[in-house]
Amino acid sequence: MSGVCPNGPTHQVYRLKAYWEGRAKDSEAYKRLGPPAIPEFRYGAAAMMAGLGVLLTLTGGSGIFLGLLIVAGAVGVVLFNRQKVQDALAAKAAWEVDFYCVTCPERFSPKAW
Repeated sequence: MSGVCPNGPTHQVYRLKAYWEGRAKDSEAYKRLGPPAIPEFRYGAAAMMAGLGVLLTLTGGSGIFLGLLIVAGAVGVVLFNRQKVQDALAAKAAWEVDFYCVTCPERFSPKAW
């Protein structure tokens, strides 16, 4: 137990991660309160796109514009997916410090106190 619920005078407040780890894997609470999923992104396809774009740019002629467009698209894909992964990591970090009130049942951050 870690404290008092900000919604009422109950003392059944636990760290969310510890409470979740103590549940049975087939329980509803285990499924509902689990950590957010971290998306997996492999940079191989984006690197191949960028390589193809650089190759087209170096060939000259009309391939320059197409090559630059492909490189810009590869950079956009990397930045978009990188942001998704960073957002998921931030959500997981918040999940690890959140609290859970068994009485309410509600999860809340330490800032709620």
